[in-house]
Amino acid sequence: MPMMRRGPLDRYSPEWVLRQANAHLAEGSIEFHTDRPVTLYLQGGRAYAAEEGVDLNEQELHERPLSTESAARERVVLLLTEVLTATTGWYFHDPLGQHPSRGSWAWETASLLMDTRTKAHETSSLAAWSTRTVVLHETSAESVTIGADAWAIVVSLANSAGANELRTQLGWTPARVASALADMEAAGVLKPTTKWRPPPDPAAAGEAELHHAGPAAAPSVVDPSSHRRRVLPLRRTTGS
Repeated sequence: MPMMRRGPLDRYSPEWVLRQANAHLAEGSIEFHTDRPVTLYLQGGRAYAAEEGVDLNEQELHERPLSTESAARERVVLLLTEVLTATTGWYFHDPLGQHPSRGSWAWETASLLMDTRTKAHETSSLAAWSTRTVVLHETSAESVTIGADAWAIVVSLANSAGANELRTQLGWTPARVASALADMEAAGVLKPTTKWRPPPDPAAAGEAELHHAGPAAAPSVVDPSSHRRRVLPLRRTTGS
C-alpha cells in the first residue's frame, strides 16, 4: 500500500511511513504530530534534515546558520528516536516542504533507522538508572574485581552522583555508563537508592560514621607482578 498524504500512527507506524517514503522517492517533508511534534525533510525519499515542531516558518530556518553534515545527522537521529516509539498522533506529508540544507546531503534510510534504534537502546539503558543515586558502600568480600570502566566510575565518585552526572563527567555514551554501573552492581559494590539525596553536611554529621568509598577513602597498592590495582575493598584489572 503506498503512503497516503496523512494517516494515524496507531495504524501506520513511523518506521513504515519512512520506508514507504523511501520506496516512493518522496519529496518535501513529513510532519509527525505527536506529543513532541517533529518535521522530517526528504529528498528522493531520503532524510536530510529534521526540526522540532510542525508548520515551521521557512524564512526563520533560512536565517539560522547551516550546520555540518555530522551535526545534522545526529540531530535527525535524536529526533527520530522519539518519533519511532510514537503510537498516537498522525503524520502529514507536505510535498512542498523544504529545508535550507536541501541538496547538501541525504542519508540512506536503512542505516538511519539502524542508528536511531541504537540511540534509542542507549537512552533506555541509562534511563533505568535515572531515578537512582549511585553510591559506593563497603563489602564483606576481601577483594572485588571490576572492569576498567567500572573502576573509572569508582574514581569519579567522591560521595554520590546521578547516572547522568557521571555520563557528563566522564564524557561517555549512555550505553557505556549503564554497562559499567551494571558491572559494579553485579560485583556488589553499589548502594543504589530510588531517590536523589544530596551528600550529607559534614558539620551536621557529627561523629556519625559515613560509609562510602572513593578516591580519598580507598588508597591503592599496586602489585607490579600482577599489574593489578588492588584497593580495599575494591580493585580492578587492567583489562578493558
